[in-house]
Amino acid sequence: MIAMSKAEEDRVVTAWREMSLRCGMPTVRMVTTERRSKLHKRLCDIGLDGMLEAIAAVERSPFCRGHNDRGWRADFDFILQPRSLAKLLEHGYQHCAAPYRNSALQMYREAVTEAGVPALGPVQPDLLG
Repeated sequence: MIAMSKAEEDRVVTAWREMSLRCGMPTVRMVTTERRSKLHKRLCDIGLDGMLEAIAAVERSPFCRGHNDRGWRADFDFILQPRSLAKLLEHGYQHCAAPYRNSALQMYREAVTEAGVPALGPVQPDLLG
């Protein structure tokens, strides 16, 4: 078990917030007693470097950033779960990018491409009336 401090807890929360802003991910607005307790346990298990590595793994993973068939994105609570944290550290989400095959947007893009229709550009304000 690794000892940890309040400063380490704050560093993990700050690292998640910074990553979430860069990647358009859910951010941390409140560090509840339950979250603090879980974070303390994870820091005791793997230390600050391990937690920062897990956050970096979320950022590198298209799946964790929402590139999956449901649009699911990892949140702060995700990295506090022992099973999720272990999978992140073991690179379990590294190549886990499910295709958008079931996405209506992807199906539209494929249909437009197959039909040879040019992509639509932004709507011009003067055309809106």
